[in-house]
Amino acid sequence: MKKSFAILCSLLLLTSCGGSSTTTADDGAPVVRLDPYRRGTIRTADFVDSVEYLILESTPESMIRRIDRLCVMDSLLLVADYASRSVFIFDREGRYRSRVSRIGRSREEYVSMNVVAFDTLRSEVLVHDIMTEKLLVYGLDGTCRSVAEDFGRNTGYACTRYPRDMQALASGNVICYEFLHGSDRDNRDGLWEMTRQGEFVRWIRQFDFVHPSEGSGNRLTWMDGGRIAWFPIETNDDFAFDGNSLRRVVSYDVAGPTVRDYVGLPDPLFITAHPGTFFAARLMTQIKGRFVFTYWID
Repeated sequence: MKKSFAILCSLLLLTSCGGSSTTTADDGAPVVRLDPYRRGTIRTADFVDSVEYLILESTPESMIRRIDRLCVMDSLLLVADYASRSVFIFDREGRYRSRVSRIGRSREEYVSMNVVAFDTLRSEVLVHDIMTEKLLVYGLDGTCRSVAEDFGRNTGYACTRYPRDMQALASGNVICYEFLHGSDRDNRDGLWEMTRQGEFVRWIRQFDFVHPSEGSGNRLTWMDGGRIAWFPIETNDDFAFDGNSLRRVVSYDVAGPTVRDYVGLPDPLFITAHPGTFFAARLMTQIKGRFVFTYWID
């Protein structure tokens, strides 16, 4: 049976809740000790001043099948639904306004919605179509503003054609992430920067191993001050990217095996060498101010 556990910790006070303890690494990042077998209770009232529920208007045009990514703007709420290949737009009162849903095979349309990124500075929605290898940029009214065909194809790195997650940078470029799954040892993955035209800019962090679990796709989230949080499945560390450099924000010392203990093992080797083995995997991390909320499953 799969179990899940969550932890809410304070980066500023280097203390945590939920039955964990915290030390400090050499680079100053807090190291949080997590024990998935020790039960604890998080009192949200100790950290949250108020909770607001937003009821979204239901119309034939605004029926959401699932929520894959959210973006809260000053006056709007954007909801990416990869199942319906649409981005729904609501105001802060929950009223449906419009949606981006340009499904088709013309130049300004997409066949698949592999990744959606939101550019709040330019009020744009970026859609990566893995089937046609295009990056399309739309305004919030659904108008297509630009199309990059053969996105990431001619960089010399196979992974740039298949980003698993993406976020828009203040510079106008995009930051992308991919991890390898299986026995492909002739490739590389990691975190890199691209232009919207599909030109490779630089590696930010590169890995040279594969891992035994796909995990969740979304690994890039927004932080305060325009920074982007990155929680790669290959490590037990969470990072912050400010547009120039990458800094470790927090590290997790987990009791028992995690995905990190099995990276570098191709799937067939992992399955035969470790039958019935279960390990903890970090599904998501959200960093807000001085608090980190991380969710794991094993």
